Amino acid sequence: MSRIRTIKQTAMECFERRIDRIEKELGSFYPSFTPIELRFFAALFVDIKFNCSGMNLIDPKSGDRANKVLIDYSRALFALTIIVESQIQLHDWRVDFLISCEEQRRFLIVECDGHDFHERTREQAAKDRARDRKFQQKGYTVFRFTGSEIYQDAPSCSSQVIEWIATSSLAEAAE
Repeated sequence: MSRIRTIKQTAMECFERRIDRIEKELGSFYPSFTPIELRFFAALFVDIKFNCSGMNLIDPKSGDRANKVLIDYSRALFALTIIVESQIQLHDWRVDFLISCEEQRRFLIVECDGHDFHERTREQAAKDRARDRKFQQKGYTVFRFTGSEIYQDAPSCSSQVIEWIATSSLAEAAE
């Protein structure tokens, strides 16, 4: 095994251990999360906390919604307050996570799909896709992760969300 691969593997194992620890700690704050929602949120938290400069968790229970998290997020070219709202009613549906930035008018819906409720039947899969299209027509971006994706590679799921945040921020700055 090459030295670079060993370093990457060690870093990933460290990241996974941090996710496991944070997942346990956050479970008491968010008892209504499903296990895959909690795993995803822990991965996102760890990814921002340890891989992005300037992140601070402001208040895990702030605002008028019970599950609203504000995160200060700084990168070289921009500083943002990321708002993560969980299990909220949006239009006619409940979404797992709504992620936005105070400084922008862009919104990301993240759905964490467990096998019990999604993809079980063709009808349910079609319903989920139709719902995604409705949100996209209203201007939302939708990321849908399966439970398997989250359990097998939560860091990849969270990094895709962070990439969306960074890309959206750079696009906003260019406008």
